[in-house]
Amino acid sequence: MKKLVLISALTFLFSSLLCNSAMAQKKYAEEMKSASEIQAEWYDRTLPELSRKIPAHPKKTTLTQLADPSKANKIEKEELHVLVEKRKEYLSLQTEIALNHVRTPGLGYAYAEELKQYTSKLNALSEELYSGKITFGEYNKKRIELANESSAKMTEAFRIYHAQALNLKLN
Repeated sequence: MKKLVLISALTFLFSSLLCNSAMAQKKYAEEMKSASEIQAEWYDRTLPELSRKIPAHPKKTTLTQLADPSKANKIEKEELHVLVEKRKEYLSLQTEIALNHVRTPGLGYAYAEELKQYTSKLNALSEELYSGKITFGEYNKKRIELANESSAKMTEAFRIYHAQALNLKLN
């Protein structure tokens, strides 16, 4: 679930780039913030063991969490399973919000596709943690890498689409 909060945070950070009008930007940011808050509350309440090992946002990962040599126990695995299932719902919500508010042609779809790729990679990483192939510390490090990679891809997509949009307006 906390990984899902990352997606919301990324979306919130880039909301001004996603929408063309100030009103659309505001509505988009409000919906994404609300979705993020709801997901964070759900995560902390529903997955108490997992929430101690994996922070809500990768940037909030502590040194202790990065160095955590433990592997998922039975309860953490059960919570991890719930998290992966919840990601499916959240991906649908994020995609719907992006497609409803992104006005730059093609950018909403690019954003939705990156969300799908990011979620898929997070789920694969969760499978590694669940199976005992990696520790919580390794998971947190890889999660940060995935978040940075996804953020860089979205920043580049924003740059390209907005440059194209500007070019169209100038011509």
